[in-house]
Amino acid sequence: MTGESPVPATGVTGVVTAFRPTPALIGNVESLREQVDAVVVVDDGGGPGYEPIFAALAAAGAEVVRLPQNAGIGAALNAGIRTARRHGNPDYILTVDQDSLLPAGYVQALRRAAADARA
Repeated sequence: MTGESPVPATGVTGVVTAFRPTPALIGNVESLREQVDAVVVVDDGGGPGYEPIFAALAAAGAEVVRLPQNAGIGAALNAGIRTARRHGNPDYILTVDQDSLLPAGYVQALRRAAADARA
């Protein structure tokens, strides 16, 4: 479209917090993965029984960080952000929870808004 600011295609890492997730998390992360450069999923100490879900997330290209016990949303976000910054220090880190299913184009719209705000 004319008049829109150019939007860089790279520089965004998604951080997803999860506590005792359902298998729906796999689809949510796969959808997010299509819009960002990398995804970090933090298991906030949900306990045993969730290994198949986290293994599927790793197989889908997400980096999985496992906290040994439930530390709360703040600690889980901090762990995910630290991990994201260790792997290339992205321009942006988008944080979502396990239930978030972002519509197509969501991250691009955020990038466009940021570019417009800078202009």
